[in-house]
Amino acid sequence: LTAEHVKSHLQKYRINMKKAQQEESSSSPSDQSSKDGSVAKTNAHKELQKHFKLQERTLQLQMQLQMQMHSQLALQRQLQLSISQQKELLQTQMQEQQEH
Repeated sequence: LTAEHVKSHLQKYRINMKKAQQEESSSSPSDQSSKDGSVAKTNAHKELQKHFKLQERTLQLQMQLQMQMHSQLALQRQLQLSISQQKELLQTQMQEQQEH
C-alpha cells in the first residue's frame, strides 16, 4: 500500500462524505413517506460514515505499519552491511596472521 493509494482512498471518502452532506441538506421531507425515506437515508448515511471512518483508520494503521516495516528493513540492511564489513576485516586479519 503506497501513499498514493491512501490519498486516493481518502479523497474518495471526502468526496462521498461531501455528496452525502449535500444530499442531506438539499432534501426537505414533506409527508410521512418522505420522512421514512429520509430516516432510512440518514441511517444509511450514518452506516456509510462509520464504514468510511473505519476504512480511513485502517488505511492509517496500514501506513504506520508500512513505515515501521520500512524502517526496520533499512536497519536490517545497515546491520547486514556492518556484519559483512566486519567479516571482511576479520578475514584480512586472519590472512595477515597466517602469513606471519
